[in-house]
Amino acid sequence: MNGKVFNRIPLFKRLKLREYVAFKGVWGKLTDKNNPTLAENANDSQLFLLPNGSYAIDSSRPYMEVVAGIHNILKFFSVEWVHRLSYNDHPDTRKDGVRFGLEVSF
Repeated sequence: MNGKVFNRIPLFKRLKLREYVAFKGVWGKLTDKNNPTLAENANDSQLFLLPNGSYAIDSSRPYMEVVAGIHNILKFFSVEWVHRLSYNDHPDTRKDGVRFGLEVSF
């Protein structure tokens, strides 16, 4: 957003903080030969197992999320709030979360 909001707040402008808004999505599928959860791939030592609590994406619908955050904290930190728009029907799924990151920009 190039400072449209934070440049109006004197302290934020002086610290050169930048607001960030994004929409992110992924659409695809995991092929059967790469899916470790299928019975025919159960003994394949070449495949990595999915972490506990994770699942393969469904090819009929995309994964989507909305992100709002602050970048350029101390020149390389970022903090983002993430809201998940799809795949909320799985058990123990959280709709919202916070991401922290290191981001170097010149």
